[in-house]
Amino acid sequence: MREEFMKLDKVEMSIWECCELNVVDKGDPDWDEPQIEHLLQNAKAIREDYHDEDWLQYLTALVHDLGKVLLPGFGELPQWAVVGDTNPVG
Repeated sequence: MREEFMKLDKVEMSIWECCELNVVDKGDPDWDEPQIEHLLQNAKAIREDYHDEDWLQYLTALVHDLGKVLLPGFGELPQWAVVGDTNPVG
């Protein structure tokens, strides 16, 4: 598996192109909007709460879930296998 995904030959795109992909987070039952809405809301909230801080916090908030956004281009692995979602069993 590592050899297949470490080649970095699946998809080439910019960060913004990743954000614009119309991916919905299957792991969040309360959210059915495209992932870009979640990314932008997080970045905006961090900017409002920490407006005197360095830009790195805004960038981190913007890109924190890009693993979910990239799922369709990287072999169709199930979401839990890419981002570490956990669910109770039993």
